[in-house]
Amino acid sequence: MIKNVSLSQPEDWFSVTLTDAHEMGLPKVLVKHKAQLVELLKGKYPHLKWEKMFSMQGRFGQQRRLEQTVKSLFPVSLPSQNKQCC
Repeated sequence: MIKNVSLSQPEDWFSVTLTDAHEMGLPKVLVKHKAQLVELLKGKYPHLKWEKMFSMQGRFGQQRRLEQTVKSLFPVSLPSQNKQCC
């Protein structure tokens, strides 16, 4: 399984490659092309525009994966705004 791919939101699928999906356990016999993956995702999340998956390849997809990796390596929690200082 891929360690650096976090799919906490449906939009996270936009940057997943077909190879990533197969490494996560999606059977190759079920999905052989990116278009088939998009059709499956349309069924699960019909409110999203899945055509973005085709444009999120290359540089944009790499940037998204880098962002996810950095977030997983360096988690940041912001202090609550309700706390008063001093």
